[in-house]
Amino acid sequence: MNDPLFSPTVRPWARFGAFIFDVTVFFFPVVMLWLYFEPDLYLMAFSYAGLPLALARTFTAIPLIALCTSLTGTTPGKALLGMRVVTFDGGKMSFTQAFQRSIYSFWLGAIGLLEPMGYIMMFFSYRRLAATRSTAWDAKFQTAVMHTPYVPWKIAIFFVILVGCNIAQNVMLMLVKPEYMENLIALIQTAMYPPPA
Repeated sequence: MNDPLFSPTVRPWARFGAFIFDVTVFFFPVVMLWLYFEPDLYLMAFSYAGLPLALARTFTAIPLIALCTSLTGTTPGKALLGMRVVTFDGGKMSFTQAFQRSIYSFWLGAIGLLEPMGYIMMFFSYRRLAATRSTAWDAKFQTAVMHTPYVPWKIAIFFVILVGCNIAQNVMLMLVKPEYMENLIALIQTAMYPPPA
């Protein structure tokens, strides 16, 4: 295929960054409401190998990523990093196609962000993308991720929002569960300055 559409630039880290950004931003309102109304339940979600939190993130992000992709061909994270998803004929995906692709990418590419297996699957997805210029879900749904040059102010917005979401979550946690932060600080201090034997 000589059409440049079928030879997308390979930017694995940009795709990974956009994925993390989208999951963080789409899940952010859920986290804030969760922390405000049920902080203990949120903290419990970190138990059981993080499975409850991973499932909550997955079921929140999948339909929203699919909706954005089907309507605009991109997501907030991809847009800021200069990416869009197109079909092999250059068009946009239907919502059904985008939804199926989103499920496939979450579970095959990251196992729903479940640690540590999610990171292992991300590594294998990275290797395939670097070697073949395509992920398994791109091949299955006949899509390509097209790239435009990075724009500095968009990169700045990307990091400001990503860092801001994480700071806001920790501030909310500190406000609703001050004892949690006190215990965390004490744990860090103990690790840094262990008591004499």
